[in-house]
Amino acid sequence: MNTPSGLKHSLIIVVLLFTCFSTIYAQEAAPRPTPAAITWQPFESNDGRFSIQFPAPPKLNKVPFAKGPVTFMRHTHEVAWGGHFLEVDYWDLTTVGEDPDLVVEGGIAGMIRALEPRGGRLLSKETISVGSCKGRQAVLTFPADDQKEGFAVGRVFASGERAYALVFVSSTDDQVSRSMSQTFLNSFAIKGGCPVSVKPVTTVAAVKSTVAGATDPSTGWRRIESTQHGFSVLMPGEAQLEVEPAQTKPFPLTHYTYAHSQGDSIYSFEILTEYPTNFHDGPASLKTLLDITVYSMRRNLEPAGFSVGQPREIRLGTSPGQELDLTLRTTGKGRAQVIVTPRRVYIAVCVLGNSAPVSHVDRFFKSIKIYP
Repeated sequence: MNTPSGLKHSLIIVVLLFTCFSTIYAQEAAPRPTPAAITWQPFESNDGRFSIQFPAPPKLNKVPFAKGPVTFMRHTHEVAWGGHFLEVDYWDLTTVGEDPDLVVEGGIAGMIRALEPRGGRLLSKETISVGSCKGRQAVLTFPADDQKEGFAVGRVFASGERAYALVFVSSTDDQVSRSMSQTFLNSFAIKGGCPVSVKPVTTVAAVKSTVAGATDPSTGWRRIESTQHGFSVLMPGEAQLEVEPAQTKPFPLTHYTYAHSQGDSIYSFEILTEYPTNFHDGPASLKTLLDITVYSMRRNLEPAGFSVGQPREIRLGTSPGQELDLTLRTTGKGRAQVIVTPRRVYIAVCVLGNSAPVSHVDRFFKSIKIYP
């Protein structure tokens, strides 16, 4: 059995989309009485290559973004109208050939996590299509200033090397506001559709070695640990270590996999490292990174024959994480955990064959330690 999670992608897009959605919600319009009639006005952006309808002429702006080595320009189109806030943004991706599926999933995860601190509650999340463009949509409710409940709808699309985000926020949740949101969102179209950019294929052979680890006197297992990467875990025997680049631009990330196979059982511990200092500078940003990592892991595991359970929120020390039950066809059962810190992503996977004691799963996960 090979190492199952397949974490070999860039997660840079997550923090960018989270930051954009946080800014959008900070600009939400103050509640005002809703006008009785709406005259929808078509708007077309030649530079943005999109068209949409607004209830009033939008305010256009260019918002520079800079965080560590990452820079880009966000193009905004905003309308505050009658207690509603409507916005369309686009920006060009900084990582060439970024996976469009992860772009839209990361964007919608960023929207959800950005609204949670304000009491946002997720109602639905789904894949949608606009012509040839596939995207994600999320609908949330949140407490409004007048003790009533408002709602927000967000959509994210990726077209080539460009990302689009649409947001509708209303201070009231009623039939008129819902109808208004649908008119706005459903009028959006991207010129030329959504071609998929092809990521350049660069094959770099993984550097392989063996890590013996010290024998744990209480279990007889081996203590596999790294002070450099801040972790410690027990495995039944020595681990095979593979080191390979996960990305080189806009900053390098390296993927480390420590794995031990015993019969038809696998014990694996992976690290994606290092994000720049202060790159993930708050709990919501870390949770968005966690969401997209779990999504990516599920996307890799299910085609390989795994059944993946629903994630449960956990914490390891001060670090947020999620845990999922795993079943490999009918022979293998186990769990996976994802833990995120400001500098690293940790993934632990244990799947046991029929010959291994079930207690090995608990022993493996209870032995995990993450250091600051």
